[in-house]
Amino acid sequence: MAARTYLLNLLATLLFLVGKVVRFLLFFAFLFAVLSSNNTLAGYNREQVIFFFLVFNLVDIMVQFFFRGVYQFRPIFGWTDIFDFITLIPLWLLPLIYYFALFVF
Repeated sequence: MAARTYLLNLLATLLFLVGKVVRFLLFFAFLFAVLSSNNTLAGYNREQVIFFFLVFNLVDIMVQFFFRGVYQFRPIFGWTDIFDFITLIPLWLLPLIYYFALFVF
């Protein structure tokens, strides 16, 4: 279902590919930054770490390409429901906690 959407819509295909390439390059740069100071990561050498990341990333991209959008859950009460408001309560409290931590105590 997702593959058909990506292949039929040129803009969606371009955005998907650009996003995946940027993600791949940024994580590759992160790996080189981490491995530049050390030659090993958790006992694996640089080539093994890069190979593991390459295989993992390719499998992840293929699975997302074919199965993204297959599992869509529809809200029970329309676009928002009571659970949305319940989960927003901590977001309302964070600025208050931050304010009291900085200015009151």
